[in-house]
Formats: sequence, structure tokens, C-alpha cells
Amino acid sequence: MNAFAHLNQSMLAVIKGRMLPPDPVFTPEELSNFGGWVKATGMRPEGARDFDLSKYPYQVDLYNEQRDAMRSRVVIMKAAQTGLTVKLLNRSMWLTADVRRQINVGLGFPTRDAVEQLAASRFKPQLYTSARMIELIRDVNRVDLVRLGISNMRFLGLMSGVTADSNPLDAELVDEVRLIPSTTIERFLVRISESTLVDQTPGPAFGARGLAEFNSTAGFPNQDIHRYFLDSTQGYWATPCPDRKCRRSRSGIVLAREFAESPARVIGRRDDGRYYLRCPTCGAHITDDMQQSGFYVHENPGALWLGYHFSQLVKGEAFLNTEIMPAWERGINVPEFYNSRLGLPYMDTDAVPAAREVVERCCDDTLTWPREGKGRDGKWRALGIDQRAPEKHAVIKHLDGNGLEVLDHVAVIEASGEDAAAQIVRMAREWGCTIVVIDGEPSYDLAISVARALPKGMVWFSDYVDAQKDMLRWEDKRSDKAIRKGSGETKYEFRVLVDRYKGLDWSLGMFARKKIRLPNRAELYELRQPRNVGGVNGWASASEEWVAHLGNLARYRAPKMVRLAGGESTHVPGEYVLRWRYLHVDPHFAHANLSASVGLARRAQLDRVDLIGEGEQPRHGPLEAGAPPEVRDALARTVTQRTHTCGTCRHMRRFGTSEDGLCRHPSQLDNISVGAQDNACEDHSSTD
Repeated sequence: MNAFAHLNQSMLAVIKGRMLPPDPVFTPEELSNFGGWVKATGMRPEGARDFDLSKYPYQVDLYNEQRDAMRSRVVIMKAAQTGLTVKLLNRSMWLTADVRRQINVGLGFPTRDAVEQLAASRFKPQLYTSARMIELIRDVNRVDLVRLGISNMRFLGLMSGVTADSNPLDAELVDEVRLIPSTTIERFLVRISESTLVDQTPGPAFGARGLAEFNSTAGFPNQDIHRYFLDSTQGYWATPCPDRKCRRSRSGIVLAREFAESPARVIGRRDDGRYYLRCPTCGAHITDDMQQSGFYVHENPGALWLGYHFSQLVKGEAFLNTEIMPAWERGINVPEFYNSRLGLPYMDTDAVPAAREVVERCCDDTLTWPREGKGRDGKWRALGIDQRAPEKHAVIKHLDGNGLEVLDHVAVIEASGEDAAAQIVRMAREWGCTIVVIDGEPSYDLAISVARALPKGMVWFSDYVDAQKDMLRWEDKRSDKAIRKGSGETKYEFRVLVDRYKGLDWSLGMFARKKIRLPNRAELYELRQPRNVGGVNGWASASEEWVAHLGNLARYRAPKMVRLAGGESTHVPGEYVLRWRYLHVDPHFAHANLSASVGLARRAQLDRVDLIGEGEQPRHGPLEAGAPPEVRDALARTVTQRTHTCGTCRHMRRFGTSEDGLCRHPSQLDNISVGAQDNACEDHSSTD
């Protein structure tokens, strides 16, 4: 007896719709070609405009993909606003539109906000314009998951490492790769390594599992999208010269690269002031029709990845006059012009403040690496710690008598938990460190263990903040009632807030300003230690890694975004914010270096009105502790008049056997760090 005999037709339809795959919506012939399938769906981009591939001649080859020979590795380095996001959505739906085979597609974007905006304002309006695609929908209510037929489309914000690791996929289509850390992209690639989609086309990609497509505007040279493009066939959109006698009529002209080399080579100007494109060889006028008849020149044939590049110059003469040339003449943001207008990478000469050659100029021929444990010389010495799960990066520096930072030691601690805490504490003691600045994350337990093992007030937890008015803000929370009510394991009173951009700019900029002294050039890279690299024990240069990390931070200008009432974010025209980006790996030593500089700033007593925090009064340390020259002259008269030293005062609490300690006089607004030989302050004397 049929188990479903007692069910009526409507109930059977519901069960069929929920449990069984839908009937085919598209014929095999319609599904066979990507571009033909898009036309068959009748979808309209963003739900309003018709799909017209003739407006995007540089995308014709991208849409000329066959289902029986799908392209397994594609990288597109391009200019902004060239219609590629629509193509990304179209391709993801084409992959899932065949109900005969399940394909899990992951669409990667930099942030969760970008995912939500794209799904709400572009994907759903486009999807709902096709009655045939609506028949495939099984679930479209979630922002991050859409079920079409028996396949799935996942919208993923890749700045979260969990998102990059969480789902096995058959296809990955990633937008704006330059805004996503390269380490995350590599992790994301692993998600297709077990796909049942295997490239069977003869060539270098034969046998590759899954589909990967990376799209992005350009960024820095040899980084993110450009690095993948260099490993590709490097297909540049070339425009033929209209003069058939010119050799460029056959080889074509890559206008973006010609413009980057010399705009005057490809830009002409009529008597009426209007600009036009011209052949750099013969000067012939390149019309919009000639732009439409361009083709790709692949300069690295035979590569694994199929690469494409195109710029905004393909948009024609009207766009050249209204957008491209006005932006070029304003010259406000040259790197962004190269990236977003020409689709080419660009490295500003000032983008990397602590490049290797800049760092090496700070080598002092009179300095060598001091031996461990030889730091007990009465100088104010700071230990900066950047912690991550498997490793902790440490930098030790002290101030000389001229207010310059002197690098004493760098090291990587390959330990976690109590073992790591014990090594940090031992390092601080053996080097005679006066202050330790450590980030409170990701392991608060580690930070609190270090703080409890060292004298109170010696360890400060650092936190990054963005757009803080002052570069540093020291917070002594001992008077905070909420802190006092907590247990010893849950509260910590000493914290310093560091503006991320300003702090790194200040710390890295010291090398160009010659505010730091390094061991002589012959020894600089010779500070070696046992390391486990790739599971192999050996010796490695910690100082080489330190220099490499310093040069791994580059400035860039990002569009300033504001959130609208409806929840969407938009770019504020003409306004940008300064940010740092990592060129290769996460530069942990650069963060530890900043923490050490922050610790030294506590002693150097820089102008606290600008440096420390609004509302705090400037306090000046002793002359020999490295106060800035402009401060020393102003202090000379008052300091020399006082003869008592802090070492004779009952309100000083020393750091163990160190010559330094904290002033605990009741008149102080907070505990200030002092040395035993400092002149007594104005508040009290040795008999107080």
C-alpha cells in the first residue's frame, strides 16, 4: 500500500516542495553557456536595469564560459565600478541553477556589513526579477544562506576567521580581495580542496578541485590581488589603433599602463578643451567604437590562474572628461586613482615608514647587542609584549641621556599559558625592566599572570582604539568603585589606550627621524634564538624577523563611511581616513615595538596635553631619564634647586631590587614612576 495514499494533493505538493529536488527549470542547452543562461533568466541587475553585455565588452570573454569546461581558477584585477559585482552574482546563480547536481557556492566579501548590504540592495532585487529563478528558491530568508534547488549560496564576511574556516565548498567567488588579509584568503582556499568538481580541461589547471575566482580593485604591488594576478596569465584589455598602418593596430594598446607611465602619451586635448584618447605611437584618435573592439593580451600564457585586467578608460570619452581627468587633475589621492581608476597597483614612497633601508640608517657603529641580564644599569627600560596564541613577541628598549630609544633585545616566546607568563616575568627581571606594556588580549589570563608576578603598577595592559583624540591615554582605575568591588583575578587597574594609527605612525616614524639607536649593521641581524619553523626545530634570527615586521605595515587612505538611517553605509564624497594594512604576515613585532615605545613614553614625560590625555597635567621626569631637549632647559632651574632624592623618601616603593619605583605620596593624582636618584619633587621632602 502506498504510504502517501491518505494524503491529499495539496499536502503532497508541500512535501514534494520541501523534500524532493525541484523539476528542472532550465534546459541543458540554456545551462551550457554562462552568458546565454543569463539572457534566458530575464534577470535585471539590481531589479531595475536590463542586462546589456554590449556595455561591457571587456566582460564578453568572462561570460563565454561553458558548463562542461568551467574555469577553475580566475583572478580579475580591475578598476572600480566596472560591473563586476553583477557578474559575480550571475556566475554564482548559474553554478547553482542546475538541479541535477548540488554545488555549494561561497561568495566572500570583506565584512558582514558588506554581505548584508549586497544581499538586500542587489542580490534579492535581481533574483526576484526572474520568474524562472523564483521556481528554484527553497530558502532565501536568511542573509547568509540562499537555497536554490538542491544547491546552496553562502554570503560570507571573511574578516572573521571562523567564517573562512567553517564551510566546505565547491566554488569560492571573492570580491574586494585587497581588503581581506592574505592569510585569510589562503585559509579560505582550503575549503574547496575536497570538492567533487575537478577540472578536466587540458592545461595547467587540469585536476584542480573546486572553482576559485578572486576579484578586486588593485592595491599595493606584489600584494593581495596583484600577487595572484602575477601568477596568472596576466590578460590585459588592449585597444587597437584605428590606423591600420600602425603596428598598434595588431598588438593593441594597454591604455591604463600607458597612462600610468605618461598621461600625455595617450591623452590629447582639442581646442574646445575636451580630452580624447590617442595612440601613443602614431597619435591617431581612439574612438569609443575602437574601445568596444578591444581584446585581451595574455602576457604569461600557460599559468594556472586565468587573469584579466581592465580600467575605467574603457568607459569612453564622456567618462574620460567628466570623471577620470578631473580626478587626475585634482591629485588629492594619487594611490587611489591608480587603484580605482586605472586598476593598477601603486606604492607611495611614503607608504611604508619603516622600510628596511630606513631602519638600517639607525645603526650605531658604537653599539653591540648587550648580553641578557646586563640591563641592571639604573636606566628606564621598557618591555613590550604582543601576544598571540602560539607565540609572544617581545621588544626591550631603554632611553639614553639624549631622549633616544636604544634597542636592547628582541625575542619570540614559543609558549602559552603559565609557561609563557613565567618566561615574560623572568625576562623582565633579568633585563631590569621598569615597566611592561602587554596587550590584554587574546589571553587575559596571560596578562594578569604577568601583572600579579611583578610589582604593582609595573605592568600596564594596552588596548588599541580608533580615532582617539590623544595618541595615548593612561588610565589608573584604582579609585574606580567598580574595579574595587571585583576580585583580584577579574580586576586590573593599570591600562593604556593607544590610538592605533597615531601610535604606529609615531613608533615607526622614529626610524626616519633617527630617534632610535640600533646595534651596528654587522651585528643587527645576528640576534639568533632557537625557533620551531614549520614544525622543524632550528635557529633563526629574531632581529631579522623584527626588521621584516617593521617594514610590513603600510599607510593607505580608505574612504570615510557613514551609516544612513536605513542601516546602509555610504562613502562621504571626497573624505578619507588613514589606516594601516599588512603587506604580508601579521607584523607582531611592530606591535611589540610600539608597546615598548609606549612604556618609554611613560618615563620620557612627553607633552601630556597632546600625548597622554585631556585633563591630565604635564609632569616632567628627571633630566637624565631622557626628557625632550625642549623640556630640559625649562626644568633646569627648578630641578637643580632641590637636593633631596626620591631614594631617601618614605613614599617611594621600589621595583624589587631596582633603583626605580613608584611615588606613593598622597598628593599625587596617580602613581608616578621615579628613580632613586631623582631630585625630590615639590610636594614633599625626605622628612615628610
